[in-house]
Amino acid sequence: MNDMWNKNIEALSVTHPALAEKLSDYVGKVEKGMENLPDEGFECGTSIVADRKILFAVKDGATFQLDTLYDQAHLMEMWYSNTVQTTYQLKCIFFGLGNGMYVRKLFETGETTLKALVYEPGLTVFLETMQEFDLTDILSDKRLQLIVEGFAEEPINEYLYRFISYHDIKHSIYQAYPNYSNLMRDKVKGFDERIQLLLMGVRATRDVLGRYGRKQTINSIVNTEYFVNGKSLYDFQSKCPKDIPVFIVASGPSLDKNGALLDAAKNKALVIAADSAVSALLKKGVVPDLFVTTDAVKSPKHMDNERAAKIPFVAELESNDMLLKNMSSNGFFINDLNPYVYRFLRSKNIVLPVFSTGGSVANTACAIAIAMGFKNIVLVGQDLAYTNNKTHASDTVRGQMQLSVEDDNLYEIEGYYGDKVITSSEFQLYRDWFEEQIENHPEVSFYNATEGGAMIHGAINISLKDAIEQFCVNEVDIVGIFADTKDLLEDSIKEEYRTYIRELPDKLEVQKRHIQGAIRDYDKMIELAHKGKFSGSQMTKLLESTSKVAENLEKVPEMYYVMCLMQKELQEITEDVYETEKSVTKEIISAANKGKEYLDIVLTGVNVLLGKIEDRWESVEFMLMRSKELYDEQHK
Repeated sequence: MNDMWNKNIEALSVTHPALAEKLSDYVGKVEKGMENLPDEGFECGTSIVADRKILFAVKDGATFQLDTLYDQAHLMEMWYSNTVQTTYQLKCIFFGLGNGMYVRKLFETGETTLKALVYEPGLTVFLETMQEFDLTDILSDKRLQLIVEGFAEEPINEYLYRFISYHDIKHSIYQAYPNYSNLMRDKVKGFDERIQLLLMGVRATRDVLGRYGRKQTINSIVNTEYFVNGKSLYDFQSKCPKDIPVFIVASGPSLDKNGALLDAAKNKALVIAADSAVSALLKKGVVPDLFVTTDAVKSPKHMDNERAAKIPFVAELESNDMLLKNMSSNGFFINDLNPYVYRFLRSKNIVLPVFSTGGSVANTACAIAIAMGFKNIVLVGQDLAYTNNKTHASDTVRGQMQLSVEDDNLYEIEGYYGDKVITSSEFQLYRDWFEEQIENHPEVSFYNATEGGAMIHGAINISLKDAIEQFCVNEVDIVGIFADTKDLLEDSIKEEYRTYIRELPDKLEVQKRHIQGAIRDYDKMIELAHKGKFSGSQMTKLLESTSKVAENLEKVPEMYYVMCLMQKELQEITEDVYETEKSVTKEIISAANKGKEYLDIVLTGVNVLLGKIEDRWESVEFMLMRSKELYDEQHK
């Protein structure tokens, strides 16, 4: 490799040291004849045209330009003006780095809050550009997250799920590099499908937050003591043998006919149930080893059984506190990306597991099983369709409601037995997620023992009876393993965390004063604009102060609770935030009024949250002040 390669690798090592090391090792082996370059079906090179170096590829005798023969700056300016509405908090996903022209154009704006994720599917192209183009400014920029085909540490979708959240949906763009679709058609199609699935999941999460954001926010505070006394999922994972199967049990109608068979899997498998399936399993005499609950408004009736209270659980801080309060067993908590909690845990070098899920609790349960390293995963009750015109198993809460499945949005898909079954777009989203995981994890064998419902492509259809006989051959003491699992937090850290939560109202009061000051500054800006005073030190100071407050609200972890609380209102106001006016006066007044309206909503959120904390603080304080011994005594 040449000097340009060395310069680029050195720059890459600043932001992506592991990737830089892997690439260097790989290229070194190629140069020594120990590795072969991949056969991607095309060759890549550069040529000089009109004193410019042009990147191109040749496939099946045809030449494809990966750059423009004309003015690249003009091309990028056209793309930028037609595509990018704002760079503040912008999230950009690029299919292909190429010679870096798209990323460089974005980074030239100097906006520190934007981020770019680049997936480079063509190693041939990447190696060529690393030798021929100076990419040091891009590769050393911390705003870049680079993923190169064959060198990713995780499946691509894992990076995507972490990169885009429901807060980013309005301020994100996706761009494929020119002619990549001609060179790598299948990879483009696969990546487009991943993006589509990601956005569907993000929109679903955002819609749920809009409906239940207030409940989620309060849950995450009230659930403090359950979290403090939680167990370490990483420690549990390390103690569980990986040669046993995992049964992921959902609450589909097919659970009526085969759910009782799961009793034979006890002590020979790990049985993880969706919260909605627990009551049905208990009525069949089956006690799952774990159940998963993540919904903020999940009905406590799912746990309306004294045996259910003793089952260990996996939850998020935002899970329904009214459901968790019935639990006498401790459980595991997974990361719901709460920055306020994350800041504390990071200071103690503690990590909560992060899982990408497809929207259902059963999806989350399956993601946990995959992450824990189990090699045989068996799906049960995962109909994902209206089997016999039913939505859920008879002994579940929703099954007893006998819900109607009449809906104009229902449609037919391939069934478990090769027949046609009726499903919904929601169920289809869950099924797509399963099929994506099956494709992304060839090291795991997936079996569908639902015996009904939708066909899950890639999973091996098997009867539950046969699955138990085939895989449940080794004894395992899951109860003993759980009892031996370490707590997530040491006792001293538990008390520090309680104190940290107690400080939340005081921190919100500080932000409240900043917001009120910024609202007064916006009023002054409007007054100056009416007087025609568009420039000058006073307007400059006001612009700087209001901008600083707005940026700070996005960065201060405690404001996460407020943003979740007011998600629906904030989403509505930001729909037209980038509309422009025809005169300077109107532009300034309009921007100031929109800024005021935004801050008014945030201020309302702060006041509502402080009020709700005060209403619940007596019970929260009681929980925070209890010793671990009293907690354990209360929950025997």
